[in-house]
Amino acid sequence: MNKVDLSLGAAFGLFAVFGIMRYRSEDISIKNLTYLFVVIAIGLLSAIAKGSWEEITLYNFIVLSVVFILESKIFFKSESSKLIYYDNVEMLKPENKMKLIDDLQMRTGYKINKIEIERIDFLRDSAVLRVYFEE
Repeated sequence: MNKVDLSLGAAFGLFAVFGIMRYRSEDISIKNLTYLFVVIAIGLLSAIAKGSWEEITLYNFIVLSVVFILESKIFFKSESSKLIYYDNVEMLKPENKMKLIDDLQMRTGYKINKIEIERIDFLRDSAVLRVYFEE
């Protein structure tokens, strides 16, 4: 493969294959699929790159370092969300927003940043909330 030049068309074809893999693999999380793409890219980079093995190792090290820095949460805070079935519809009123946040923080143990109401069921006096919090 070292003798094959990578053309622009081949690069677009490669990204088309990545796109197909993304939409055909619903069971794999986006994070794990990104790792799969990085591993494939490192393999292609190692196979196609022209240069000594020291240069190829340096390229691979740079790619892995960027992935590590982005994953380590040094520069970015990680915000997760969960659906919560909440049993007190009275707390959903706008004037009770701080009480709702305090109640959910006490129950979950997380510092909650934002709450969205997904669904309200007045017959069962419950609601489905999407809660955003920092891990």
